[in-house]
Amino acid sequence: MSHTEIDSIAASHGHTVIRLPSYRCHFNLIKLIWAQVKGYVSDKNSTFCHTDVELLVQQGIEHVIAEKRKSVAHTWKIM
Repeated sequence: MSHTEIDSIAASHGHTVIRLPSYRCHFNLIKLIWAQVKGYVSDKNSTFCHTDVELLVQQGIEHVIAEKRKSVAHTWKIM
């Protein structure tokens, strides 16, 4: 499916697709949030056990959700 087709489908549902420039992760909110989750896991990981890392990822996501306003504000400020 082409970008034009996707844009057309989105427009038919009242949405506008905004394309992000390549290699500009400071515009991409999911990259900022994932970086925060990885940082959380890195800071808390002491066992390097797969099950512990999975738990830390879940905790990191919960932590970031509580803190997501920072990333949202950062992205909107840049845009």
